[in-house]
Parts: sequence; C-alpha cells; structure tokens
Amino acid sequence: RLAIGALDEENSSTTESNKLATVNEDTAVVVLTVLTARLEQLIQVVEWALPRIGILERGDASPLVEQSINTRLKLIAVALNQLVLADISPGPNSELILKLAISFYTTMGRVAKKQKSVLPSFRTLVRTTAGLTKNLSTFIAHLDDKQIHEKGFKRKKGDKEVAPRMDRCARSIPQLTYAIEQYNQAILGVSKRTKEDLSFGSKLGTTRDFRIKADKVNEALEGKRS
Repeated sequence: RLAIGALDEENSSTTESNKLATVNEDTAVVVLTVLTARLEQLIQVVEWALPRIGILERGDASPLVEQSINTRLKLIAVALNQLVLADISPGPNSELILKLAISFYTTMGRVAKKQKSVLPSFRTLVRTTAGLTKNLSTFIAHLDDKQIHEKGFKRKKGDKEVAPRMDRCARSIPQLTYAIEQYNQAILGVSKRTKEDLSFGSKLGTTRDFRIKADKVNEALEGKRS
C-alpha cells in the first residue's frame, strides 16, 4: 500500500530524496483531513470507553481503562500542539485544526469530570494540555493577524471570498473558547476534590483567554451580506 506522497511503481527508480511530495498550502488540506479524521476516531474511542470508568466488573479494571484513555488523549494533545505551531493561514486547514481542538477539549472536560483521584498519566495529560492551551492562544492570534492582512489584500483585488472564511473562523473560535472554559472548570473541580494542584502555571478559571472581537465578527458578516 502506498503511503501519502509516495510515488507509484513507474517512478520507483527516482532517488530516495524525491519519493515524498512536498506538503504545501495546496496539499496540506489532504494530509490534514486524513490526520484529523484519524485523531477524531481516537476521540470517539475515548468517548466510548468513558462510561466504563468506575465500573466494577470482575475486579476494578477502571484504572486500566483510565490509563488507556489518558494515553490516547495525550497523543492527540501532542499532535494538536505540533499543528498549532505551524504557519497556517485562515481557511480549510485552520478550520480542520480548530474543529479537532473543539472535540478534544470537549472530551477532556468529560474525562476530567470522571476523575475521583489523579493518576500519574492524567497529571501528565493535564500538563501537556496546559502547554497546548497556551500555544492555541498564539495560534488564534496568528489567524487573526492573517485575516486582517488577507482581508485588506483581497478587498483591493475585489475578492469577496474572504468574508465567508472570516465568518467560519468567527464561529469556530467562540466554540473553542467555550470548550476550553468548560475543561478549565472541570479541572478546577478535580483540584478541589483531590486537593492536588493541576494548574501547571496556567490560570484556570472562567475568564476568557480568547476574546471575541465583536466588531470584526460583525464586519465579516456585513461583508458576507453585501
């Protein structure tokens, strides 16, 4: 089976360094679609396993289930962390990442609410997620700057496609903000129940780190209507 970017047999004589195609703005959407779909599948597996936490069945297998869940979620967090560090412009690629992040934090909130004690694997997961949250803040600011620049450039050329793209981001970012807030509240609950500090240097609370800029959202919507 050919891997993504591998050449077919007709070009098998090509040198090793040329066997993989370059991942650029045009090809990245295919790679990201496959990658995010696989990570979404892992999230679905976690959601399926969540009800098994705390169930006594032929001995308490709950810690093993939790260990497996935490391992999978950490893998997703690490992958997301790498994606948000990339120089990605607003559009289909950034939307895939934002939607995956929404799913991740939504599930993380549910996992946190199930915690009656803090396993080492969960502590590691929360620490990894804290780093991801900080990088997501930078990623969203990066998208915002790109949108402002692209908006001015496209309008000079009379391109009206920028408004729908801004509209999509305007929807995804508030959804992500809400998911992160719910996760932070759940982690606060775990800290109170277990008397363990899970902040890892980040401020946990209900204050929004990602402020919704209403004027820009309204401007994008107005541009879409015109």
